Amino acid sequence: MTLNDISTLESIDDLTAQQLQQILVHNYGSIAGCVEKSELISKVKLLYHDEKQKKESNAK
Repeated sequence: MTLNDISTLESIDDLTAQQLQQILVHNYGSIAGCVEKSELISKVKLLYHDEKQKKESNAK
């Protein structure tokens, strides 16, 4: 599972903790400090938002 597999911001809430961890490890290399699933979700949502903004700015 990678960040590119996520179609919408809302779909992140439906991912398993393992999928969230895979995305974070793939993009950050570490999930240190993440204990609760809600923390994983928050970090993946932030990453998703940042990546979406980056793609939009590159498209201009």
